[in-house]
Amino acid sequence: MNPTPSQGDLLQTPAPDPVQTELLQLRLQVGRLRVWLFALAATALPLFLAVVLFFAYQARVARAQLRELRPQLERAKNDFQKGREPNIRQFIAQLHAFAATNRDFQPVLERYRPLLGQYYPLTPGAIAPGTGGPAPLNLPPPRPEMK
Repeated sequence: MNPTPSQGDLLQTPAPDPVQTELLQLRLQVGRLRVWLFALAATALPLFLAVVLFFAYQARVARAQLRELRPQLERAKNDFQKGREPNIRQFIAQLHAFAATNRDFQPVLERYRPLLGQYYPLTPGAIAPGTGGPAPLNLPPPRPEMK
């Protein structure tokens, strides 16, 4: 039996629709991207949690160390305020008194203002020679005690 031309059309498969082929390809790509996204999220979430836990642990350790060091730091601060700070203030006042009489020394004194600015008077000659001088106005306010 010889196939007739009309039967030949039935045996041939129709050409696929290009729009349907592209749609199928896009669906496959979206499916693959969705799998990659979930894999990335499943990997990143434990890493993120590990970093957060590490930072929380470090903060707790730092707080414990601060609690241990606070008495030593308070002692050192009090020793400085009662021992060395008045001497520094008196020395700076004497330097200002010297600079008031010797104008050539003022540039030398001004060179150290950024380092010792909290001990400098606000206006030249504001400190009388030989006195510790007033408390500086440019110091930050004291922090409240934490217990």
